[in-house]
Amino acid sequence: MIAASVEQERLEGWIMQEVERGTPLPGLYPPNQENKARYKAWTEGEGAAAKCSGRQRAPAPSLRRTRGQLPPARREAMPN
Repeated sequence: MIAASVEQERLEGWIMQEVERGTPLPGLYPPNQENKARYKAWTEGEGAAAKCSGRQRAPAPSLRRTRGQLPPARREAMPN
């Protein structure tokens, strides 16, 4: 169960990276066969790179916005 949760988080992090690069969401979530293959290649390449370099993968970017990143109308509506 925990392994499945970790894998889901990893997949969603990859999807967010792809969306940030401009990849259209349809086919990414849920992933179609082409994107499943791309994700698998990414995880295999990432794993090999991490093992060779001894580095850990950076965490996926946070989706949470700070008060200063919101449009003014939304900032005013947020409680302090």
